[in-house]
Amino acid sequence: MSTTPKSPHTRAHGEGGTSLILAMGFLALMGTFTASILTVAFTSFKTTQVVRGSQDKHYGADGGADVAVQLLRASSSYCPTVSGTPTNLPDQTINGRTVHITCQTLSGSTGTPGGGLATHSLVVTGYNNPNGTPADRDHSFRTEGNTLADSVSIGGPVFNAGAFEFNDDEPVVQIVGNLDQYNDSPGQYCSASKSNAASTGNPTVTGAWTCRVAASFPVPDPVPTLIVPTADAPAKIVQGECTIFFPGKYTATPTFDKNNKYYFASGVYYFPNLGNIHLAGELFGGKPGPTETQALTTATPCATDATANSLIPGSATGSGVEFVLGGSSKLEIDDHMKNKIELFARVPAIPASEGTPGVSIYAPRTSGPNYVAWNSDKVLHMDGNKSTMVVHGLLYTPNGNIDGIYALQNPGNAPVFMDGIVAQRITINFDNQSPVTSALTTINPGTPATPRTIVITATADPLDPGEAPTVIKAVVQLGTGAGTPATVLSWRKA
Repeated sequence: MSTTPKSPHTRAHGEGGTSLILAMGFLALMGTFTASILTVAFTSFKTTQVVRGSQDKHYGADGGADVAVQLLRASSSYCPTVSGTPTNLPDQTINGRTVHITCQTLSGSTGTPGGGLATHSLVVTGYNNPNGTPADRDHSFRTEGNTLADSVSIGGPVFNAGAFEFNDDEPVVQIVGNLDQYNDSPGQYCSASKSNAASTGNPTVTGAWTCRVAASFPVPDPVPTLIVPTADAPAKIVQGECTIFFPGKYTATPTFDKNNKYYFASGVYYFPNLGNIHLAGELFGGKPGPTETQALTTATPCATDATANSLIPGSATGSGVEFVLGGSSKLEIDDHMKNKIELFARVPAIPASEGTPGVSIYAPRTSGPNYVAWNSDKVLHMDGNKSTMVVHGLLYTPNGNIDGIYALQNPGNAPVFMDGIVAQRITINFDNQSPVTSALTTINPGTPATPRTIVITATADPLDPGEAPTVIKAVVQLGTGAGTPATVLSWRKA
């Protein structure tokens, strides 16, 4: 029997099933492999998100600490002295996260500046009047009254761009320190023999009396910057015998009564074109700054910044007050024994949001953003010497006439203006009734700065639920000048 050979192209009947099994196995293997790859990739993606979020928090907190160092170097008002509690610095937004920052000084101090702003305790500028006409420099600094037993002392140095006008029978003015005086034509106000062409009387000067020329000795005008509030002030609140005023812009003239008590919450007050503002009663402006103490011993503030903030949260900030007089506004102090007034120098909580610290009363020479130049006849007038008044910060009215500053019998002979006056002209009055020994202005000698060791805490908020905040704690040492680099003593994640 013959057999027919198989064709080489003919498959065995069992091979097709084997191939199917192999293909299915391969697909299953690839599916498992792919799933594993996707799982690893997804896990890696989620891990990257978590790591990136953690890095954002870490970088945010680090950035917040860096910002704190720069703020502390740029402004001496942040954590200036040793404190038992941290102080809040402005929040920052870094990498999309809000970063909260605090500082706490462990040792050292920024010191206190001499006089706060001005290099002279009294600067009589001789600038033009608000309408552009020349000032009466023949009568730049004068007195009124004829009681020879009266005297007033001024803590020098003093600058006068014009003449003194003291008659032979008028009270004594003593400058305790140096005097700089212009000797420009046509006044010839100053001479080596200390005799003025425009007057027969002179102050007593304990220091050097130096004749100056404007070309080589500019008016020592500190020119503080000014930022005024634009929002209207909240309405005053009366609590019992106490009336509380709040910072802001005033569109109506506030009123006062000698029989009442008043408290101005710490902040900036803008009074545009309100005419006469009669201050009276027991009136305190803000809380004392870190280097100030209350001078008035026969009166007590009827409220505090804490009281103001409990009534209107966030209304009182920093310490002290600044009264800004625009247009026709001027201050009038009535003559009465019940009037006891003390204004503490303005120290802002956030310096960048306000102008130069250390001013109590500001009558701007020119208009600026959101405020108008002062243009009245006088900035401050005191009707007699029965009132008691202490102003801790600078009275700045470079083209304003202060006509009627009385020699006051303040407690402990406290100066009426403790950080000085910058004015176009000034007249000191005496009441001719009883001898008065009074101090007008002084210069705070200040204290030197010492290196500060400061703890900075920066906390970056979480963005996702369940995420923990990141906290960076740094200890740095700052030198005594704004340009001195900070030394990092430690920097770690808390």
